[in-house]
Amino acid sequence: MIPSAIHQAATLLSEAFRKEQWLEVLPKNMRPQSREDGYAVQRALVPMLGRVGGWKGGVSSETDEGMFSPVPASRVILSPGRLAFEIFNRPALEGEIGVILAHDLPMREKPYSEKEISEAVASIHPVIEIIDSRFTNPDELDEGHRIADLLLTGALIVGPAAPTWTRPAIKAPAVSVSVDGKGVRSVPQGGNFVSPLLVVSRLASHCARHGIQLKGGQIIATGNRSSPIVPMEANHKAVVRLGGIGEVSVRF
Repeated sequence: MIPSAIHQAATLLSEAFRKEQWLEVLPKNMRPQSREDGYAVQRALVPMLGRVGGWKGGVSSETDEGMFSPVPASRVILSPGRLAFEIFNRPALEGEIGVILAHDLPMREKPYSEKEISEAVASIHPVIEIIDSRFTNPDELDEGHRIADLLLTGALIVGPAAPTWTRPAIKAPAVSVSVDGKGVRSVPQGGNFVSPLLVVSRLASHCARHGIQLKGGQIIATGNRSSPIVPMEANHKAVVRLGGIGEVSVRF
């Protein structure tokens, strides 16, 4: 994509964020054609939304490089969270493990080991990720559009730090979601699980490739132990519990 198209696409997405005016599709000359196009639009969009408050990411296996997005500070809140339903398009939520680093990770070519990441972690947290899109048809978006759309970031709600956690590995906790006090979804302990420490390592490498400083003190939602996605409606409260880590809640 040429620079003018990248800027124009980012401007349309930033206006959708601010004005809650959802897009059917980007104009043809502004559509990302690849993962790198998506990241180019993402990098142009983020400064338009203010400072970065955190990151979200996902790594599907130990050989996957993952996909990542910054999260605007205005969309990172502490539990118990309260969100205005009208600022979202089609919000849904899932539970994740969040990591906060004690200090910045210097950019370098060599990937960080999980041991190095473990030593840099200040705390882990239960996190609710609000999934949302600036497009009316998010299920039909290709990879480039999803990356440009901040990987469908709606918000992150951050629960209290876990009192203890296992170094260097974080075991796969059970996850449960309740809405208005009624259990609606659950994931048992164990099963397929990519270490959050590996996710942070991949994020550090991603940031280094793009000349971005990964800062301490920011929440990183690692995409792990995601409970089945739960659509949300106005005037409801959701609570997510991660076994051995804690609970986090949000009300719309």
